[in-house]
Amino acid sequence: MSTFEYSTIKDKHNPKQKSYGFGPKAHSQWHWFFVAKKTLRPSNEKGVVEMKLELDKFQLAQGKCKPMTGKHIYTYGADGAKQLKTAARKKRELMELVIGDTDEQRAERLKRAKAHKEALNLRGTGTMRFIDAEGKEVFYTGMVIGGEHDWDYQDTDAIQRGVVNGKEAKPETRRLAKGVRWREVKVHQHRWAIAVNGRLHGQPMEEEEESVLIADQMATKLSPTSYHVALKGVSIPLKGKNAEERNARYACIIKMLANSLVAAC
Repeated sequence: MSTFEYSTIKDKHNPKQKSYGFGPKAHSQWHWFFVAKKTLRPSNEKGVVEMKLELDKFQLAQGKCKPMTGKHIYTYGADGAKQLKTAARKKRELMELVIGDTDEQRAERLKRAKAHKEALNLRGTGTMRFIDAEGKEVFYTGMVIGGEHDWDYQDTDAIQRGVVNGKEAKPETRRLAKGVRWREVKVHQHRWAIAVNGRLHGQPMEEEEESVLIADQMATKLSPTSYHVALKGVSIPLKGKNAEERNARYACIIKMLANSLVAAC
């Protein structure tokens, strides 16, 4: 197991995209929780590693922060997860949603979300009604379910450190993340399907490495087209002879981590 972190600015891939005249103001802040897979694959180019992130991110909390002394340092202003017990309970519930999720279920969730957006024929304003894959009625506000984001992440260091006896240990692996393209689709009220690709420059690797990524990301709005983002979490290797074994391992790890949060609740 190791920790994984980065801090950078993300910019809209298409800054000229039509503006609808509404949206959160500067210094609005979101606390995101990631239950994802991270894949690192050796590249044909020397010293370059291909990186891919996929699966889920969830909105844990939202609010407004204040800038502090220092570049891109902010107070924690996201309401809803300030207490450790509250955050642990929410994270456990979100991880339980992922256990047993299949590719077919993800495809159906995405299809239903996009059909919902097309039926509304708008980006999203006021209170909207959505029927999810389980037939449950959801009323929500904000960006319409089925809406998409497309971001370019500015170059930054992606840092990985080993964990010994529950604490970060040296040495660290530091690679420069370049050309990171982040796409995401809102598939439920607080759930997004992510697809991220980029290249890590620096220390090479010989074999492909797939792992579970459980992480927190703070996103702070800077302007209508840019946000500061800071992510930190743990990366746990997925071992298995084939995709079926690795998927089973993925579900097992998520269940184990969810159960470990029970005591904190």
